[in-house]
Amino acid sequence: MKKIALLYCLFSFFFNEKNTAQAQPQLHAQGRFVGYKDSTGQWLVPPQFISIEEPYSNRMVVQDGTKNYGLINGKGEFIIRCEYQQLEKQKMRDSTRLFLGGYLASKNGLWGLVDTLGQAIVPVEFETGKWLNKSTLYFYRRGRQLALDDKGKTLFEGDYQYAEMNSAPQLNTWYFVAMKDDKMGLIDWDHNIVLPFEHEAVVVWPGNRVQCRHYGGRYSMTDMQGKEILPARFKYLKFAGYGFVMATDFETGKSGFVDTAGTVRLPLDFADCGLVSNGVLGSGHYFKAAKTKEMALFDPAGKQMTDFLYKDLTCSSYAPTLFFAQRPDKKFILLDTLGKPLPAPPVDGLSAQFTAIGVRNGKLHGLFTSDGRRVTDIKYDAAYGMVSKAEIAQLTAEHDLQPPVTVIGHATLGNQKFFITSDGRELPPPSKPKQDAKPSEALDGKMNGDEPIPTPEIAPEFPGGESAKLAFITNNLRYPVMAKENGVQGMAVVQFVVERDGSITNVQLARDLGNGCGQEALRLVQKMPKWTPGRDKGQPVRVLVTLPVRFKLEGN
Repeated sequence: MKKIALLYCLFSFFFNEKNTAQAQPQLHAQGRFVGYKDSTGQWLVPPQFISIEEPYSNRMVVQDGTKNYGLINGKGEFIIRCEYQQLEKQKMRDSTRLFLGGYLASKNGLWGLVDTLGQAIVPVEFETGKWLNKSTLYFYRRGRQLALDDKGKTLFEGDYQYAEMNSAPQLNTWYFVAMKDDKMGLIDWDHNIVLPFEHEAVVVWPGNRVQCRHYGGRYSMTDMQGKEILPARFKYLKFAGYGFVMATDFETGKSGFVDTAGTVRLPLDFADCGLVSNGVLGSGHYFKAAKTKEMALFDPAGKQMTDFLYKDLTCSSYAPTLFFAQRPDKKFILLDTLGKPLPAPPVDGLSAQFTAIGVRNGKLHGLFTSDGRRVTDIKYDAAYGMVSKAEIAQLTAEHDLQPPVTVIGHATLGNQKFFITSDGRELPPPSKPKQDAKPSEALDGKMNGDEPIPTPEIAPEFPGGESAKLAFITNNLRYPVMAKENGVQGMAVVQFVVERDGSITNVQLARDLGNGCGQEALRLVQKMPKWTPGRDKGQPVRVLVTLPVRFKLEGN
């Protein structure tokens, strides 16, 4: 144990906050490559990688220019060469060999497990691999399912065409969704049949519920012991999160909502329906439903709150006491939690952001508070409810703002930039750099003496447009394991400059969620291809871009 403790101290020394000479190393970019600098600006890890994951006990997963992954120490020395297509860090395990964590590794389409010294624990020869719990791995090899612990010992195996393991934490056991003779069923760890092999498909949902698709197209729902909760009378069942299931009757084709206990929450009487919830409304989760084209809002008990007036109804955690309603004329209005319209005027667009609601009419913008109160006229070229804590603190001190007045957003008009307070005042930008700001020259050395502008005549664009950008984020975002295990969700924000040639520089994190989300958002932006540059007065210009990156767990 003393040797283990000593090794841990040595491995942790580089990133220990008490190591004042190298405290808090920072990620920096140089062109398309990134590395780490210490507090004196010296490179600790040279800029030779296109991404570096958050340091963990003197270990960092890196990606080189060939997009392969490897592992380095705090000096930039390779522990594992960049030869894996994926290298996924796992939490600490109940294993002496993995006291610093292990890594699921993929090479040439096959998977295995390596430790933090680069030694193979499970050979890289399995078709798939993942963690089941803190000490058990699940692999599939050539038609045979295997579960192994973190020392490579086989705990479970069986001859199935397919088997996907699912946990049932409330029941303290494990189950396999398995296929045999081209039919699917559910078995437990001891191979006891829970659901017979007679289904076209079986899916385990959160809350220990099982969706069964029967041959003939009907759906049912059971618990993890195979007890029927909903009979096979549905054309469609979809888990919507928060314990709700959207259901469509097989005979009538009408839709509604049930909960995972089988109780009808919204009658199956609608042509279309959905869940309207941000999880923090306090009184529960709401529903929207349409009999023809227009929708109405319903409370958690299924009571109708509005007439059938709206094309769509949405909600946001940034404005927890409001609903955004789109009218048939495509204008948006705000509703309170009783479904009553607020006096705010109809607008062309509404966007709940971190500190305010951005509104748009035509090409002009303004700000509302998160409870729907109008703060500014709709007169700006741009207006955003995205202000960092450092900016709020600095402006509050400079202008002696007294509660409840606070800085809630910023706006631009022509070449002028303002910060907006909750009582509608326009404040000039801070007189000195933000406390958490870093000199941009330390990032890439490409300032060339001219500051980027936030609102050119023609904004820079991701190649292929907005839909291509969303597809890129969807296909390339890797949810950090730590964030997933801790249930972290929300929006990280990255700021960067799109240069005149479309390249991305000065990549900085404006808002972090912790648990590796910030580092993943940075990695995602650094992986982006060149953009179409912005233009002003007919010339390409350097443009400051703010990009929110949403992290949302499945089923929420």
